[in-house]
Amino acid sequence: MTVYLPAITETDLKKVILALQQLGAGRYELVVCRRDRPRFHSGGQTVTVYLPAITETDLKKVILALQQLGAGRSNATGTLTLAASAASTTISDKNCSAGSVVIPIPTTANAATELGNGTMYLSAVSNGSFTFTHANNVQTDRIFKYAITG
Repeated sequence: MTVYLPAITETDLKKVILALQQLGAGRYELVVCRRDRPRFHSGGQTVTVYLPAITETDLKKVILALQQLGAGRSNATGTLTLAASAASTTISDKNCSAGSVVIPIPTTANAATELGNGTMYLSAVSNGSFTFTHANNVQTDRIFKYAITG
């Protein structure tokens, strides 16, 4: 579904809200477009997207949610720490669904080493969780940020 801003009428409000809720559940892709040139926004702190309820009637809140999505904000991110003395780590995340892609970003030296050694890979993805298989060692600081797409 493609939504062009600011051309949103109140008659389309329920369709937009439903699309936002489905996007938050990781089921569908929502493409947000503006009728002017694309702009690039500098990075900053992680901010989640406001997802209005299906009964939301305030058009400004719906437009805010669309603008946040257009700016690249997402609720489909998190932090994971690989389990010590185990060969795999499973993370529960409501934004994950079968077919999702989980992208790990190391935030510590041991996490970067784990990823660089080629001993860590995404071994399972299902509705509500994903699993990384990794080296079995006692390190407790293999910490990653992750993003879920799809």
